[in-house]
Amino acid sequence: MRAVETSFVGGPLDGETLPVLVGATGRPPKVYEVPVPADDGEDDGALSAVHVYHLEAAGHTRRLRLPKGWRYVHDPEGVPSRAYRRRLRTGGTSQAGGTSEAGGTVSGNGTNPGNRTDPGNGNGNGNGAGSGGRDRAPE
Repeated sequence: MRAVETSFVGGPLDGETLPVLVGATGRPPKVYEVPVPADDGEDDGALSAVHVYHLEAAGHTRRLRLPKGWRYVHDPEGVPSRAYRRRLRTGGTSQAGGTSEAGGTVSGNGTNPGNRTDPGNGNGNGNGAGSGGRDRAPE
């Protein structure tokens, strides 16, 4: 795969330039997450923080306004992906069964309407569209 040197602005990686893997279109991922391991002596894979960076164009061409390059900007209020939220440790406990940052309850039992095992209409997307699952969000 191809990697592009991408600069980071703000946060702990301010001023750093790191190689980031790009997709088939040559564009880096929209969100870059930097996990920080917990320093509590345990080797359980827990994280003390996850820094979230969002992609933005570093510059544009004059006429067509095409992006000249990419950079990641630190988002202090950014919410990490689900995989990192499960391992994130706040105050010494894991959030896997507690409350989320928005104040709601995090449930791991699959009771949301978009669950693939939802017997609602047979296609699993929970909206009754009957599209065969094509409009399902990627996981």
